[in-house]
Amino acid sequence: MNTQYQSERQVNVRPIKLKMTNIHTDGGNFQFRKHGVDPGHLKELTGLVERGVKLDPITVWRRPDDEKYYVLAGHHRYEANRRAKKVDVLQVVVFKGSFDEAQAYALKSNTKNQLPMTTEERQNGAWRLSDVSACGSKWRYLISECSWLISNH
Repeated sequence: MNTQYQSERQVNVRPIKLKMTNIHTDGGNFQFRKHGVDPGHLKELTGLVERGVKLDPITVWRRPDDEKYYVLAGHHRYEANRRAKKVDVLQVVVFKGSFDEAQAYALKSNTKNQLPMTTEERQNGAWRLSDVSACGSKWRYLISECSWLISNH
């Protein structure tokens, strides 16, 4: 069985709801960034949550010895929701596997080599999508789906 399939198989892709008080972080085992969370990115996500934007679900793992849920992927999203104090419950997907597999998943999910778009790039993209001539009859739908991108930060 290839590793990619095995990792995907171990994540319950149907999100469940967990109380924020039942979600924990363990930076020593599941956070591989040198400085933890990035302050600028955290500020931006917290602002979105404060304006009512629901962020993507985080990935958690239930440790068998204490039965607590620990963040594997989504530390910034978790912390933004915690700081904004707007929600008591988060959407999560649950990783199923051993401690070693959970660590490997946490590392793999945070090493995707991608360049995030700047706020200006996201806003310009939203405006391009809202161009009636480019989008035809779908422009209202696209504006409703992308309106959070063009709000003031």
